[in-house]
Amino acid sequence: MAWLRILAAVFAIALVTWLSVTGYVVAPLLFDTLDSVTAGQLVGRLLTIGNWIGLIGLTIVLLINLAGRKKQSVGLHHLSLLWLSGVLIAVSEFWLTPKMEAIKALHPQGLSPPSEPWQSFMMWHGIYQLLFLALIVILLVWAWLNLKSMINHNSAPLG
Repeated sequence: MAWLRILAAVFAIALVTWLSVTGYVVAPLLFDTLDSVTAGQLVGRLLTIGNWIGLIGLTIVLLINLAGRKKQSVGLHHLSLLWLSGVLIAVSEFWLTPKMEAIKALHPQGLSPPSEPWQSFMMWHGIYQLLFLALIVILLVWAWLNLKSMINHNSAPLG
């Protein structure tokens, strides 16, 4: 199942690319070009798309790996990193995003510093950003470790 390692690593790198470009290229451009409310809505939608792609893709990769392990075939390694990635995405999408959206919904005209709602939003946003960066690093490390083990062992099982 060397194809699984390659496909999973490509998926992880593609997800990292999507998230990185969205978070570190597109978002700043939108906030420089549009008003903050519109830019925030667009970036939020793009990140939600990335989160759902991540959750669905990670689930598929983990299920394929589980099926392969039952057949005693070569599977993926360092699965705890994939599970952790899924947890980070789920926490971001289902816990942090609703908190930030609730604050923004109470202030449709936008948040202005240094108001209490702005400070609260920025706190949750900062936590989201930390998880976002951790997710990117974890997925890159996971992809690298799996590709490295495949190259070093010619796709042989590592046990």
